[in-house]
Amino acid sequence: ARYESLFKTSSLSTPDARFNEIFNWVKVHTDWLTTATSNGNRGIAAGIPEYPWWFGCDSFYTLQGVLCMGDYQLCRDTLKLILDYSIKYNGNGRIVHEILTNEVCPNYGNTQETAHFITMIWKYYEWTGDFSLVEEAFEYMGKSIEWLKAQDDDHDLFPTGYGIIEIAGLNMELIDTAVYTCEAYECYGKMCALMAGKGAYTGENQAARLQAMASECGALADKTKDAINTLLWNEEEGLYCDAYTSYGALENKKAMIMEMLETAQCAHIKAYVERLFEERKNDGNKEKGWLLNRNWVINVPLETGIATKAQAERALANMHTSDFIGPHGMYLDAMCQSAAMTISTGVMAVAQAQYGYADRALELIERIFGTFGMATPGSISEMSPDYGCFVQAWTTYGVMLPVVRHFFGIQPSASLDQVILKPCLPSKWNQASMEHVKVFGGEMSMEAQLCDQGMKIKVTNTSGKPVCVELDCPFTINGVSCVSGTVCDAREFELIYKR
Repeated sequence: ARYESLFKTSSLSTPDARFNEIFNWVKVHTDWLTTATSNGNRGIAAGIPEYPWWFGCDSFYTLQGVLCMGDYQLCRDTLKLILDYSIKYNGNGRIVHEILTNEVCPNYGNTQETAHFITMIWKYYEWTGDFSLVEEAFEYMGKSIEWLKAQDDDHDLFPTGYGIIEIAGLNMELIDTAVYTCEAYECYGKMCALMAGKGAYTGENQAARLQAMASECGALADKTKDAINTLLWNEEEGLYCDAYTSYGALENKKAMIMEMLETAQCAHIKAYVERLFEERKNDGNKEKGWLLNRNWVINVPLETGIATKAQAERALANMHTSDFIGPHGMYLDAMCQSAAMTISTGVMAVAQAQYGYADRALELIERIFGTFGMATPGSISEMSPDYGCFVQAWTTYGVMLPVVRHFFGIQPSASLDQVILKPCLPSKWNQASMEHVKVFGGEMSMEAQLCDQGMKIKVTNTSGKPVCVELDCPFTINGVSCVSGTVCDAREFELIYKR
C-alpha cells in the first residue's frame, strides 16, 4: 500500500514504458533511504551502504526532488534535523555537513552548505505554503547570513571555504559557494519581508529592521549575481570558472595540485595547468577567475538560473558535448574525464531544462537511467555506471526536478499565492501525463497530447490557488490567445502552446 501511494503521487506516463518504470523506482529509492532512529531523528540518508546517515549538501539537492514527489513531511523532518544539529554543534549560523545516526558530527560544514540550507528552507515554503518552518529557522538563518558574510574576508562578495567538491587544500572562493550565497541572500531577503508582512515578530521597530534587512539582502544578491556573471565568467571559453583567486594564492597550492593530477594520471592537464600558471605569473596577488579543471560545479550558475540568456546559451551548448559528457552522464571533471555521478549529470539536466532545452535534459536523464540495475536490481548507483553506493539520494533531484518542475512546468509559489506553470515538454513526448502532483494542500494533474495547433494540455488544479502561465511562445487558454503572465483560476482548463 505504501508503494502504491508512492506511485500514484506525481504519476508519470510517457511513450517510453521503461522510462516510466525507472521513474517509479527512483521514488522507491527515497523510501529505502528514509532513516528514523530511536532518538527521534528522521530524515533522508545519503546512500547505502557507505553513507546511511544524514548530510547537508546531499539533502539540499535531494529534498528539491522530494518536494516534487509530494513528501512534505520527509522534507520538513530532514531540514529540522539539520537545523537542530547545526545549532547544537555550531550555534553561529554554520550548517553541518554530516550527522551520524548516533548523533556524532564528523564535519561541521562546508561554506556552500550554509547558503544552500537557506535556499532550501525558502524552496520548501514556496512549494508547501508551510510558514512554520521559516519561523522556526529564522533566527538561526540570520546568524547564517552573518556567518557567510564573515567568510568573505576580502569583501569581494565571494565567501572563502570548501564547496561541494571536497578536495583537500582547495578551500578558496569557489563558483558553487558564490552562486548559492547569491541565492541565499535573495531567499533570506524575501523571508525577512515575509516575516514583516505577516507580523511574525516581537520587539519595537522590528518590522522596520526586517524590511531594512530585506532590502540589504536583495541588494547583496544583485551585486553578487553581477559579480559572478562578470568576474567568474570566462568569455574566451564560454564557460564559468571554477574559482576566483590570485596567482600568488594558487602558487602556494601548485605542488599539491600537480601531485593530485599525477595520481589521477592526467598528464595533459598538468601541461594545461603549467601553461595557465605561466600565462599569469605576472599577476601576483591580483584575483581573477580560474578555469582549472572544468569541474561539474561550473554548471551551478545555470542550474539556479542566474546566468544571462546569452551566457547560458553558450555554456550549455559547450557543455553538451563529448568534452563534458560521457556514455553514462556528465564527467565530474571534464579535463580528466575519469568518472561521472548522478549528481553531476542531474545538475546538468536541471541546467538545460532551466533554459528550455528539454531534449538535452531528457537525454541526460536517459543516460542516468541507462545505468539502472547494473550494480543492484532496481537501483541506480552513486558513481556511474555501477560503483559507489548502490543507491544514492540525490539521484531523486536529477530525475524529479527536470520532469516535474521543468518539463511539466509545475512551480508553486506561496509567496505569490499562485502556481506558476511553464511547461516545456521534450519533443519525443508527443503524449504524456503527470498526475496527482501535490501542490500546497491540493493537487495538479496534466495530460498532454500533440495536436495540429501545438501541444495541448488538459490541466486540473485543486491546489486552491490560481495558475499563472508563463511562456515565451504563443499559447491559448480555452481557445483564447493569451500573453505570458496570464492568470487562470479555473479548476480545469485547456492550454495549447506552440512547440
